[in-house]
Amino acid sequence: MRPRGKYIPPFFTGVIVRAYGWLIILGREGLLNAVLAVGGLGPYRFIGTEAAVVVGLIQIMLPFAIILIVPAMQNIDRSLEMAAQNLGANRWVTFKRIVIPLAAPGIAGATVVVFTITVATFAVPEFLGGGRIDFVANYIYRTLFVSQNWPLAAAVSVTLVVIASTVVFGIFRLFGTGTLGFRAGDGNA
Repeated sequence: MRPRGKYIPPFFTGVIVRAYGWLIILGREGLLNAVLAVGGLGPYRFIGTEAAVVVGLIQIMLPFAIILIVPAMQNIDRSLEMAAQNLGANRWVTFKRIVIPLAAPGIAGATVVVFTITVATFAVPEFLGGGRIDFVANYIYRTLFVSQNWPLAAAVSVTLVVIASTVVFGIFRLFGTGTLGFRAGDGNA
């Protein structure tokens, strides 16, 4: 019998450690270029590209999304899916018309979590972007510590919080709050 918590520790590994791992894999003399060299290709520059940042973000954010979406999908009554199939719906139609709408609160929760973490991420664009790909957090850092323009850094930070909060509120209004225990706009938040 396999231990249940076997796959959880990598999730708790720090973002910086995982970003460094991607540096080793995607670097000029990294694992990916070594594999490509066997086929007579490369070396290619992966670090400093949008693709490297996207790969790093997907690897870091995917567990958050899965942890929130899977329980929402597991709580869907299986008899609803069987009823749709008995009425002639194929698997794709059942997934599109039954599973997705019923899992919408979990999908909305995953969207909110992944969006808010991604919007404020600093390490992944810094390391994998090679100083070429910037997110708002990188801009705020440079404005604060390199340019030492504290008022601009504060204004950009507040703007980021307002925009992110507006997007989150919009998602809650559109899809509901799931199991958070309050409804957006009812004043109980």
